[in-house]
Amino acid sequence: MADATAAWLEAAGRVPLLTHREELELGRLVQAWQQWPEGPDAAPALVRRRGLRARERMVSANLRLVVAQGRKYWPRARRAGYEMSDLLQEGELGMQRGAEKFDPSREHMVSNHHVALIKQ
Repeated sequence: MADATAAWLEAAGRVPLLTHREELELGRLVQAWQQWPEGPDAAPALVRRRGLRARERMVSANLRLVVAQGRKYWPRARRAGYEMSDLLQEGELGMQRGAEKFDPSREHMVSNHHVALIKQ
């Protein structure tokens, strides 16, 4: 594994997970930016900056999921000629898109920790 990929994996593990409340608040900030009436690019600088920061925080807090999925599909991807860094990049892009689509009013994003508590 390349040094850059190892550093990425290490950094992903150091970011604290979000609480349910944090997840919803960040989702609201992202939605305020994404659903600006004239489009996200026309949003005022403050709304845009808050939305971008919130999206980045949501993505970075969930990179462990990208790593877990990357490891799961690594053997198949390697046979197809992909590097682990390719999987991680695509996973991170997918997380960005997911953060933008997340609807905090539905409260449907549940972490594994919450699922474990529900099953008990």
